Amino acid sequence: MAVDDGKIVLGLNRITTDMERKATNLLRPFGLTVGQYGVLEALGTRGDMCIGDVQRRILSSSGTIPLIVNNLERRKLLTRVADRNDRRRFILHITDEGRTLLDKASVPYQALVREELSIYSTDEKKALMALLKKYKKKNLI
Repeated sequence: MAVDDGKIVLGLNRITTDMERKATNLLRPFGLTVGQYGVLEALGTRGDMCIGDVQRRILSSSGTIPLIVNNLERRKLLTRVADRNDRRRFILHITDEGRTLLDKASVPYQALVREELSIYSTDEKKALMALLKKYKKKNLI
């Protein structure tokens, strides 16, 4: 049986778009966009990072990340401090307010993810993760 690679990519895109739409609706009451949640989640789980590392972690475009960071900083959900070793770089740090909001938003977000992926068995999830890691390794993302 032939496999249509284009249909695979289209299917992945549809799933991603659907999940993002659901996440957008879920995060709206917290005053967060999916991108803002991604930045807070990255800082909350990985610790302080420079803007470029956060951008790569959440796969945001270079044009979008400054807006996301500025909005989160304005709301006092993160701070931006110049790197002592390289004044051109800025290190982002999640504030206590940011961590509190992240913790509140993460409960329903994680429930959404669990619910959406509940159609897959543990073995199917492991197989999917292996396939995704294989793509990631090949493409260095």
